[in-house]
Amino acid sequence: MMFLKLGAVIVYILVSALWLVYMERKVSAYMQCRIGPNRVGPLGLLQTTADIGKLISKEFIIPKNADKKLFILAPVLIFMPPLAVFAVAPFGQGMVAIDMNIGVYYFLALASLSTVIIWMAGWSSNNKYSLLGGMRVVARWSAMKCR
Repeated sequence: MMFLKLGAVIVYILVSALWLVYMERKVSAYMQCRIGPNRVGPLGLLQTTADIGKLISKEFIIPKNADKKLFILAPVLIFMPPLAVFAVAPFGQGMVAIDMNIGVYYFLALASLSTVIIWMAGWSSNNKYSLLGGMRVVARWSAMKCR
């Protein structure tokens, strides 16, 4: 039953992400007075699918001096904490995938874990500019979380 609940949460996240991307494109097009993404499929509904195909077909370049395992693992790991946070997020009365006594601590710990993964991504390329960029993002996120 727990896997069914977690599967429902993941499906909800994926569908809402698709809908939010579609709506963001439409609202941006309206604000910028342009046609927008309505050329692919009816009403532009297949534009996100076309974007996924474009991203999958891109060339995967690994820098020569990079730590290959961490460099490949960082983009995969960046999606894990937000998905794991939704496991304890209540969607209604009795509608939570995993009911924990320490749900708030779990939520806060996993929500702050993504900064470490971004720093790891900058570190893994073995490039001082990437490392500085990763450290800058971590510093910005830390400053925003403290407000």
